[in-house]
Amino acid sequence: MNEQTLKFIRSAKKIAIVIADEASGDQIGAALGLLNSLNAAGKKAEFFFTNELPPQFLFLAPYFPEEEPDAESADSLRDFVISLDAKKHGIEEIRYEKNGDTLSIILGARQGVSSADIAIEAADDYDLIVSFGIPKREKFLTKAGTNASGMARTPILLLAREDIKEHDAGAVLADISKSSWCELVWDLLVAANNKKEIAEAAATPLLAGLFAATNNLRSPDTTVASAEFASLLVKHGAKRELIREHLEPPKETSLHLMQLWGRALSRSRMDEETNILWSFLPAEDFLKTGSTSKDLPHVFSQMEHAVSSPRGFLYVFENPHKNHIRAILKSKDNMLLARAAEYEAGDLSSDALILHKSFTSFAGAEEHLRTLLAKVL
Repeated sequence: MNEQTLKFIRSAKKIAIVIADEASGDQIGAALGLLNSLNAAGKKAEFFFTNELPPQFLFLAPYFPEEEPDAESADSLRDFVISLDAKKHGIEEIRYEKNGDTLSIILGARQGVSSADIAIEAADDYDLIVSFGIPKREKFLTKAGTNASGMARTPILLLAREDIKEHDAGAVLADISKSSWCELVWDLLVAANNKKEIAEAAATPLLAGLFAATNNLRSPDTTVASAEFASLLVKHGAKRELIREHLEPPKETSLHLMQLWGRALSRSRMDEETNILWSFLPAEDFLKTGSTSKDLPHVFSQMEHAVSSPRGFLYVFENPHKNHIRAILKSKDNMLLARAAEYEAGDLSSDALILHKSFTSFAGAEEHLRTLLAKVL
């Protein structure tokens, strides 16, 4: 993240967010997430989107600000501020008179005042424009209506998921490796605030955009970072079930299997050193979803669809009927599984090692498994 980008987003108090009228659900979710995060941080952000929401994204309507910027009305008023140093010039009285079309502002001052002492500026000019993939200023000024004059010279921060050579931006944040616009926005928010926290009003649109971009985390282009990002958003209140209700395609999978998979995803984390994804499933996850350990293959399948790059997957689960904790190591690396089987008794197959050993706590299981991985990796 370059310093100019961070300077723009940190110093701006009034921000215009612009996206294309034909924007995807991913871009809409990303823009709404950014909008609500900025407003929660005490800034004033406005969203310029003049098209209608796609039908499947109408559930995001409550996440738009109550008052949209007026891009159509030619009669809307704008505020202008006339300022000068009242102490320096000894201003003790102010009044105005209107003669016909002329407005005279009359100052009672102890010192002389010249035009050089007076500054006039629009009170509602923007400090920053965040553009989602629109490189040229004139492209979004045409739909800004009466707000266009307040955006004519405003610095632009261009977000892009491709290399853009020609643009009017003062700073560019581009990353072709991201699976979605939402992940790009998240990187910006984390860098600007130095923390990984987010309100539900921003988390839900971001998760909706991420799911739209990655086909509910099933796209082959979905990365480990995407799955971890989804898990973090859920932990911060993103309404996963609301999103799935509108974006999940009809399928035959039972509700309890979907719920079990969702719980597994929310309790998953990536070990960066080993590139192993750990998933923890306590007994309550099986009990509350009406599932059993026999339903774990569905979790395996969904997790491997959602996260394509790890070296392997470690599933640590508590059997609710036997009151013990077991572990399963899954990987496409047959040599990894074979080496693990040399140190640990278990049922070995072409893509999994089901450990025979059971544990009394998740902490004990994790400690034992880390020792095992240290031997085989």
